[in-house]
Amino acid sequence: MPNLKLITEPYTYKAEQQKLTGLFLSQDTDYRTICADIENQYAEENLPDKESLAEEITFHYCRLVVKALIAELSEYSCYDASYFENLTEE
Repeated sequence: MPNLKLITEPYTYKAEQQKLTGLFLSQDTDYRTICADIENQYAEENLPDKESLAEEITFHYCRLVVKALIAELSEYSCYDASYFENLTEE
């Protein structure tokens, strides 16, 4: 997710931080939910290597973002669900 700025400083609930643009992962409910789901998924087996785990988290996070965008676009009068059906085909 190259265009998303990751904010790595600890979240302190201060007004200055409210002005920052980016993502505090520890404060993001979707991210925490995905991590909990993955933790449960791998409860009975070993976690994959860091790169594979990062890819899996990123994949699920991007899927949530795309679903949210499509849901928001569905409110537009020109919305046509068929437009999104073949996004992965060339």
